[in-house]
Amino acid sequence: MNRGFRIRYMSINARLIRHGEVDERYCGRYLGSTDAGLSSIGRRQAQKLNQACKNLRSPTIWCSPLLRARQTARIIFPHRPAEIIPQLREVDFGEWEGLTFAEIAQKDPSLVDKWACFDQDFAFPGGESLGDFLGRIRHVANRLRKETRDLVMVTHGGVIRSLLCQLHGLPPEKYITFNIQRGELIKVRVQTE
Repeated sequence: MNRGFRIRYMSINARLIRHGEVDERYCGRYLGSTDAGLSSIGRRQAQKLNQACKNLRSPTIWCSPLLRARQTARIIFPHRPAEIIPQLREVDFGEWEGLTFAEIAQKDPSLVDKWACFDQDFAFPGGESLGDFLGRIRHVANRLRKETRDLVMVTHGGVIRSLLCQLHGLPPEKYITFNIQRGELIKVRVQTE
């Protein structure tokens, strides 16, 4: 019997947006904490997203602090400020920033194997540990579940993939299941209490 309290479930619509394309010199390279801006293609992608988001009424806007995400958010919502959320930044690849996978595998093959096992104690050389990164994502997921208004989040591929795992109760190593292209919008419905 339920006495004196009632659990009220709501759902909000969230739109997860991966920033647009960056300069082609970064194509095929790991770009985490590197603060690159949008290319002309990325700006066009953001303009298309602007059209896709035109009918949203006063959404809450969260954005990564990195330039490519901030520029994307500014193009999509030119008259609405975004709240900068530090936890939405991409993982810091450390010494692997700007390298291709082939270059990383040649330089540090044993570390690539550890990364592939998705051991949360693994840390990118000179960069962030997977455990710290996933802790940031849990923080975002918990905050998202408390949100009461529709939300748009402008962030990065790794963040979106990991957040989708968190929201769907999937193990974090399943992040590879999701293929999120630059300039792509993902709609999710989140149950909140």
